Amino acid sequence: MDEILLHHELNAEAVIKQTIFIQSKNNEEYYKQSNSLLAELRKYYPVTLPPTSFVAQPPENQLKCAVELIILNKKESAVTLERKEINNLTYSVVKYPNTREVYAGGLTKNCTSSSILECAENSFDLMEGILKSEQFSFANVVRQWNYIENILGINFKNQEMMQNYQVFNDVRSRYYSKNSFVNGYPAATGIGMNTGGVVLEFVAVNHSPGVRIVAIKNPRQMSAYTYSDEVLVGKPISQAAGKASPKFERAKYVSFENTAQVYVSGTAAIIGQNSNPEQNAREQTITTIENIQQLLSEMNLQRHHIDLKSGKIALSYLRVYVKNRKSLSQVKSVCEQYFPQVPTLYLISDICRKELLVEIEGIAEWH
Repeated sequence: MDEILLHHELNAEAVIKQTIFIQSKNNEEYYKQSNSLLAELRKYYPVTLPPTSFVAQPPENQLKCAVELIILNKKESAVTLERKEINNLTYSVVKYPNTREVYAGGLTKNCTSSSILECAENSFDLMEGILKSEQFSFANVVRQWNYIENILGINFKNQEMMQNYQVFNDVRSRYYSKNSFVNGYPAATGIGMNTGGVVLEFVAVNHSPGVRIVAIKNPRQMSAYTYSDEVLVGKPISQAAGKASPKFERAKYVSFENTAQVYVSGTAAIIGQNSNPEQNAREQTITTIENIQQLLSEMNLQRHHIDLKSGKIALSYLRVYVKNRKSLSQVKSVCEQYFPQVPTLYLISDICRKELLVEIEGIAEWH
């Protein structure tokens, strides 16, 4: 961490948010490791710990942990970073002359219960509390990460089959229904983890003059929130409400203060709303990358009235989730072929459909 910050001539107070990926296999290991790491981190950050998530997704090469930092790399005095606390959680506010961003992570409660319903409700309550404290709503969120223990797990309630991911989607839809998403839903990732209940992270932006936010659709894929019940597994938590589709956009364009970037949601080998169980990990990786290339293509961005005259858009960072460790070398080989210069974090994680073997997310910026 010191090396990263020194490279950018920054210190620990420039860290906006951090996500720590660990090897934990069960709740006991998860809380033991996260508490131990928290104690060490408190020594490193002299005043207030930045928003911190512990995610039970093993990094590649059997590493004990991997750390991802979002840092404030702007030297202008007009841009400030403030860490705030609510409900014993820290979140960050980055203030610009005409707008502000809110970053939050570690939105979870010690969730020893096996109920994803309870865990998800607790996490969304924490998220809503932070948003309200900044006079924001769910509609201000431009990027969200949803980490779900045993994402494909099946439980039975009153003899009805309930899938953890579908339960999570039902809860998310209930909270989102409180707001009108005039700029579209957030870009998002819904991904599995070994243990830990439900952990949420998000980035939210104030809808100020000069801020432009565009939901980007992919012509190769249906919008996830329009999926039919055919691809949604299990019963809903409310028969009256029915099964909720995943509420996220394929990507989100955000520009203000002479900067612009695209948050690319977790993307898999889905065409339309369907995935191909006959594809192996290598083939799925190629299909996934082709989906991302189509999403970020000049033609597609122009279709969304996003001007590229100021330069070219290129991916600046990737996260790659691989279902089976034995497939990692195949997936990595393909990614390095397509994106040889892009910093990439590889993680072992279950994906939101049983036939999906890889998922890729990222950030694209103008150059």
